[in-house]
Order: sequence, then C-alpha cells, then structure tokens
Amino acid sequence: MVRVVRLQLVALGLLLAVPSVARAEAPAPEHNEQAEGLFAEGRKLEDAGDPGKACPLYEQAVELAPAAVGGRLHLARCLERIGKLASAHAAYEMAAEIAKKSGQFSRVVHAKGRLKELGDRLAFVTLVVPPATQAAMPALAVELDGAVVARGRWGTKLAADAGTHEVVALAPGKVAWRREVSLALGDAFTIEVGAPGDASAPRWAWVVGGVGVALAAGAVASGVELSAAQSDIHEHCSATACDRAGGFEPAAANARLDRDLGLLLGLGISGAAAIAAAGVGLAAMDGGKARDEDRAESASLDAEGAASGRVARRRLDAEGAATRRVAMSRVDAEGAASGSVARRRVAARRVAVAPYLALTPAQGVTGAGWSLSIALE
Repeated sequence: MVRVVRLQLVALGLLLAVPSVARAEAPAPEHNEQAEGLFAEGRKLEDAGDPGKACPLYEQAVELAPAAVGGRLHLARCLERIGKLASAHAAYEMAAEIAKKSGQFSRVVHAKGRLKELGDRLAFVTLVVPPATQAAMPALAVELDGAVVARGRWGTKLAADAGTHEVVALAPGKVAWRREVSLALGDAFTIEVGAPGDASAPRWAWVVGGVGVALAAGAVASGVELSAAQSDIHEHCSATACDRAGGFEPAAANARLDRDLGLLLGLGISGAAAIAAAGVGLAAMDGGKARDEDRAESASLDAEGAASGRVARRRLDAEGAATRRVAMSRVDAEGAASGSVARRRVAARRVAVAPYLALTPAQGVTGAGWSLSIALE
C-alpha cells in the first residue's frame, strides 16, 4: 500500500539561497575626540555671534583632523565672516581638494561656488622662482606675509587681500631677499622672487665708522697739542708769575690750552659716538642675518614636514586601499565558495529525493505556495 502525504509549503521564492556580498567601505575616521570637542565649542561661539573666537578653534580642530572636509568648510566660512577672505579662499581650496579625493562631490560643488564668489573680491599674486635660483639653493624657502608658500604653489595664483604684502626669500647662511607689493581688489600681480644674497654690512655703517675713526684721530692729535701746551706753561710759569723768554706769551698759551682741550673732548666724544653707532649697525646686521637663518631653517623644516605628511598620508591611503581590496577579495572568495557549497548541497538533495518528489502548483494557493507530494512506501 502506498500512502501519499500532501504538504502545503510557502516558499516565498526561496528554493535556492545563494549568498550575496554587499561591498561597503568604512570611511576612515576624520575626527578624534579632541578635534570634535574643539569643533563643537567653535560652533557654539559662532552661533552666539562671536566668529572671531570660533575661527581659532576651527583651525586647531582642522590641524588635529586634516581630512575633515566639514571642519574645513566651517573654518572657511568663519574666516569669510571675519573678513579674512584670502585665508577663507585657501581653506575652500583645500576643502574642495580633499572632498574630491574622498568622493564628496556635493561638497566639492559647494566649495567651488564659494571660491568663484570670493575670487571677485580678492587680489591675486603669483610668485615665480627662476629655475636657476631653485637649482642653486635647494633649501630656498619663500614666504608671503610670514607664511611659508609650498614649492608646489610657486608659479600659481595665490589669493591675497587688498593692501600691502611682503614677499621674503630665505636660505641658510644668506641674507633674506625682500620685496613689498601693494594690491587692489581685482589685481593679478606677478613677482619674480630674487635670490637671497651674501651677508654684507650696510654702507652707512662703514661711512659712520670711518668718520668716527677720523674724529678719534683728531682727538688724539688734539691731545698731543694739549700736552705740548701744558709743557710750555710749566716751563715758563711758576705758581706766582710767568716769564717771557723765547717770546712766550701767557695769554696765548692759555688760549692754546683751552682750544686743544675743547678739541680733545669734542672730537673724542663725537668719534666714540660714531664708532658706537657703526658697531650697533654691524651688530644689527648680524642679528638680522641670524634671524633670517633661523627663519630659513624653520621654513625648510615646515616644508619638509608638510612633504613628509603628504607622503605619510599617501602611504596610509595606499595601505588602506590595499587592505580593503584584500578584504573584498577575501569576502568575494568566501562568498563564492559558500555559494558553490550551497549549490552542491541543494543539487545533492534534489538527486537524492528526485525519485519520490513531485512539485505541482497548488490549486487555490496564490503566488509562492507550492503543493508538495511525497510518496512514501
């Protein structure tokens, strides 16, 4: 006797379950806790109407989290509100660059729009460093208003506020090259940066020093004359009277004595003052040279640090991308292997059950219902 057992199953479209893999890359963290705290405090100050105090906090937050596009955009807007349009322009440029690399295209569009609007309210300066100067001075650093201009931005348009700006070229062991330029809104000015020169004393110091030496020599001559006048007086005069031997005249001798004493004091003091002034000038030159060398070294270290930071970020990005590719490949391989195993299992079950299994649409059952008839002997 054969018994037939009829089962009603709801399959819900799942006869075979093949695993699928959804690829989702977790974004690299943009903020650390300290940066988030600074940013939140800056937002409170800005919302309270004090952007002047908020901007420095945004700057600190961006330094701690340089990849934070949102933080850079807030910093740019804050700088714009306090009238630092050139700094805002630079912040928007950096935000657009980072947003483009990270695929945040809506923020790229926003930053580009702000850059276009700010461009009409700014002046621009291009700093051109001749190739010969670059080759002769590998450690050359260029500053605009005290801020180091990265080598990659030499020869490109730099945003600047209207007004007077100072361009400085620095190199270790050299005297800084300087130039001031006045810009009006809408100006686009190109400056060829000169090479820092060898240390040399200012001309006025040499002139004043020479005059001081001449005055000192006159003072010495006056001192000799004063000594001779005193000898004549001592020779012809006693405590009570003077003789006139050899044509000696007491009145003339006293006048000569007074004249030589005045010349000694006047020339001596003037010569000493002139020599002292020349010494101050030379010392100031040495101090300025030392400061320029310190600034050159600092600027060089800043440039090297920025380059190292860029290399480190690129290396981390590359390592992160490689890690993600390896992880996705591993997941793909595991998913494919799981799918193959599942398909083999289902196929094996079908083969094993096939002699006793019959699938037919169930009468009166909608959609995904199936009638399963299994013949049991």
